[in-house]
Amino acid sequence: MDRAALKQGGRYNWKGLPERLIYMGTKHYPGDRRTWFQFSLVGEDPNACWCEVLESDLSGFEETTQPTAAEQQNEDLWRLGRSVGK
Repeated sequence: MDRAALKQGGRYNWKGLPERLIYMGTKHYPGDRRTWFQFSLVGEDPNACWCEVLESDLSGFEETTQPTAAEQQNEDLWRLGRSVGK
């Protein structure tokens, strides 16, 4: 996965793994020049980072295709939670 292809709120997963993730954006920590890419877990708190990876780790990600109905409902709730939290 190329960093330019990531879309905030887009659905991704580690290749070959079942966890479905939503891209939250990037984060920079004080004293660390690296960029961290943060993901929340579908169905969990949309504002909680479930995992964060470096750009070199993005090659292990793929875009999630065709969510189940339950996943779609969770994504809708995630988007609502993100808009309320702003």
